[in-house]
Amino acid sequence: MSISSPLHLLRALLRECTYLPDPASRTWVQQHILSRYKAYTPSTYKYRKAPQSEISPHRNTQLIRKSNKALSYLRRANAGELKPLQNILGHTYGRTGRRRRQLLKPLTLPDTPSDNAAVEALREGSRKGIPVRSVKLQALMRSQQNQRFADTERLQVKSLRLEMPEKNIWGRPLPARRKRNINRKWYAMVLDRTLPPLPENEWNMLRAKATGVIAWGGIVERRARPKDENEDENTTSLLTREFLGQPLGKELYLPSTSRKDQPHQITPRLMRRLWSRIFAQSPVMRWDALEGRWQVRWGSISDERSPLQSLPWGLETLMFTGVDDMGRLPQSPPSSRALRRMERAKQWSIQV
Repeated sequence: MSISSPLHLLRALLRECTYLPDPASRTWVQQHILSRYKAYTPSTYKYRKAPQSEISPHRNTQLIRKSNKALSYLRRANAGELKPLQNILGHTYGRTGRRRRQLLKPLTLPDTPSDNAAVEALREGSRKGIPVRSVKLQALMRSQQNQRFADTERLQVKSLRLEMPEKNIWGRPLPARRKRNINRKWYAMVLDRTLPPLPENEWNMLRAKATGVIAWGGIVERRARPKDENEDENTTSLLTREFLGQPLGKELYLPSTSRKDQPHQITPRLMRRLWSRIFAQSPVMRWDALEGRWQVRWGSISDERSPLQSLPWGLETLMFTGVDDMGRLPQSPPSSRALRRMERAKQWSIQV
């Protein structure tokens, strides 16, 4: 059932984001919802072309429909569907969406020119439409090109150099404007596939969550519905958890019909696995003053695990004593009574 009132939608969205299993996602989603609502208030509506007191009815209908879809998405994530929950974590930690662009924006700024030659190169690049990449962005791109991500929908950057064709399909030299457009399109494609680094404190916090150093706090229990003043305490409602026969919260939306999108039970192991996927796509960058270059470190759970311990000397011999080459216990010889029984059975089969 969709909600038509913007105020009721705002309350429902803010209430639903408090039930997210990740504490950082609760804060980020709440701030994102409030910022989107403030951007469309009539007093500070920055997308309008002419002054007006209210948003047009058509645009208002679109925003209400979009808010209802966001509310359903949050409910599916809280119910345990992996795709919505993974997507919310990706937005929270800047692997996709608005925060990824915010983290990537400082890297797109060119370095401060150190001499006149650098200034001339910057002017020449802007005139030809060739973006000047900073040293930090180049180090990040080279490091990401050597990584392989199995749990991401973002494509990998194959080459960091653009191969500009010399002629067009008619065999004529490319115009300067066409070259600028090709450069801008290629640079936008590379930036769209780049994963920006996280702040070091946030990267360490994510590593602690993924490795289990920081224990997961568990699911936030849904608050009970407030009782009406005129409601009798002895009266019982049929809409109880026992009557519905399923956990409270999963009746608020229609589950997906796909088998792989069925809700999962949110456990500490599931949350560590989801955090590990985000951590594997999150780099951190530090400036190495000795080598004079940027060091890029990617998240890896295998580096955090303790190495396997070998068995003490002589213990493996003790473990495999008394068995044959196939690992089976040797059979004991039959007793005299078993031998007599086998002999009588053999004689009886011969007489028959």
